Amino acid sequence: MSALFKLQPQLEVELLAVGRYGDYQNSGFRPLVADYSGAEWTASLAARYVPWPGLLVEGSVYYYGADARADYYARSGPGALLAVSKDLRVGDYRFGATLRGGLRHLSYNAPDPFIDPTRTRSDTFFNAGAVVTLPLSRDVSAIVQYNYLRNRSDYAVYSFTDHSVTAGLRLAF
Repeated sequence: MSALFKLQPQLEVELLAVGRYGDYQNSGFRPLVADYSGAEWTASLAARYVPWPGLLVEGSVYYYGADARADYYARSGPGALLAVSKDLRVGDYRFGATLRGGLRHLSYNAPDPFIDPTRTRSDTFFNAGAVVTLPLSRDVSAIVQYNYLRNRSDYAVYSFTDHSVTAGLRLAF
């Protein structure tokens, strides 16, 4: 469910709440994934601001919660995102660029008895990225995206840094 408020012609604020129930099935590859089964929900407050044509600033704060069959997989925590998008021009060629970043924290409800039964897991995710959208024709655009994701966890096995680049085509019809 969501509610969108247009406070000014260039400013929108949205309240959003979503939920679902995940019923995961174990497999040979992931023999304990069913323990993650449970209700999940997110509540967020987002704002979109257009200070002048061709520039969009978006930000959101949110809270996430997830129950699980195993208490050590139940988790919750806050997060925040910020993105700036700009229409750019080089000569007669126009394209779009976006920079974004976010921070998210997750606290787990109980220690994992298999990893460290004395300490409850806590993760902090940092995400940053950039997207360039290049129009190729009226109906086709090329999209190139870079994403950086870092997780710092109390359990070293869950800490990681990831860099990814993706490219694709967007078709309008």
